[in-house]
Amino acid sequence: MALARVYAVDHFLKDDACGSGSPVEPFLTKGTRRRIADLISDADDLLAAFEALPVTLAHHDPQWSNLFAAAPGESPARTVAIDWGFFGIAPIGPDLGLHIGQNIMSWGIDQRRAVEHDDASTAAYLKGLRDYGWDGEADSIKIARATAAALNAGTWLAMEVSWLCPEMAGRFGPDNAAWPTRVATKQEISTATVVERWAGGFNYVLDLADEARQLQPRVSRCAFAL
Repeated sequence: MALARVYAVDHFLKDDACGSGSPVEPFLTKGTRRRIADLISDADDLLAAFEALPVTLAHHDPQWSNLFAAAPGESPARTVAIDWGFFGIAPIGPDLGLHIGQNIMSWGIDQRRAVEHDDASTAAYLKGLRDYGWDGEADSIKIARATAAALNAGTWLAMEVSWLCPEMAGRFGPDNAAWPTRVATKQEISTATVVERWAGGFNYVLDLADEARQLQPRVSRCAFAL
């Protein structure tokens, strides 16, 4: 949360005019601001919900650009991960959430298909755990993944709104202020499509925050039984 504040998520929350006149304005509502504020306010409680989960080795940056097929076309498929600079330990589940959230943030997927990406990734992650003998509650994995994705991607996408505000341009530079145009050029799509996709991803990670809150009471009861 401290890093998110450094990169101006607070500006998005405190300035009701933040994003006005920018390409993302049609997708910003009072409800969106409230959901981000609730996410940040609830961050500590959400993170505490999976502190009792068993820990494992974690990559901490499992986005699409760090994952490759070991041998394309091989069956069963094997994945190779690179860039282990953030290697460490973490509860089971957050790497899954970071994979989902970072792929939304970094344009590794079409954000309008975030539900499909989440469903496929979560099913594969749970299968992998079962294959290696884990027999815990699936809900404990789902809350860890929902929390990690929402906090990681939700705050980043909110910061991107702040970067579009004229008063922030001097702080973060013209490249960040022009990110919709820059992404459109890189992706070879229209700016309108960029904004539509961005909004789809933003709304989805906020839905994941809601899911984490709904699962929290259930996971708190089952975590100690793992």
